[in-house]
Amino acid sequence: MDDIIPISDLQSQAKKYVEVAKSGKDRIIITQRGRPAAVLMGYDEYREFLELTATFIEQADPEALEMPRIGMRQSQEGKTVELDEVLKKLERRRRSA
Repeated sequence: MDDIIPISDLQSQAKKYVEVAKSGKDRIIITQRGRPAAVLMGYDEYREFLELTATFIEQADPEALEMPRIGMRQSQEGKTVELDEVLKKLERRRRSA
């Protein structure tokens, strides 16, 4: 389970939270003005995350990796589709398959 703490707690108790993160049991989500701003995790977990990410990227379909960028660009351009419409299209495809 991840802990969520305000940045003021991190400032006053940094050593405590580094020990928690270092233990590998929890990641700590740090908030600023009530919103998530950063994540504190142990170094070993961070290295494992980097290795898994690299493996995923090496094995992934280049087109699939490009899709989130395309979606973000389309969203910024106002080219959006309502969720209900997407779900209806997916249901139609599922039925016809």
